[in-house]
Amino acid sequence: MASGLAVIAYDYAAAAEYIVHGKNGLLAGFDNSQEFVGLAVNLINTPERVAKLGCRARETAERIDWEYVHDNFEAALLDVITEQDRMGNIEDEDHLSA
Repeated sequence: MASGLAVIAYDYAAAAEYIVHGKNGLLAGFDNSQEFVGLAVNLINTPERVAKLGCRARETAERIDWEYVHDNFEAALLDVITEQDRMGNIEDEDHLSA
C-alpha cells in the first residue's frame, strides 16, 4: 500500500483492517483462492482501476499511525506469551521481563 500499488489480499488480519474493497484495494474471501485469482485477472484487464486503487492505497498507508500498529502487535504477542505461560506451556519465565 505504501508503495502506491494496487493491492489484492485475503479479507483477513491487517488487510481486513485497512483495505476497503473497491476503494483502496481488493479483498477476496479468506482462503478463497479462486476469488483471489478472479480479482487479479479483473484488475489486469482494467489498468485505470489499478492506478486509482494504488493512489488510494498510498493515501491510506500515509494515514496509518505506525506507533499504534507496533504497540498493538506487541500487546498481542505479550497476550499470547501470557496465555501460553498460564497454560503451563512455557518453562522459562525470563521471557516476560522487559
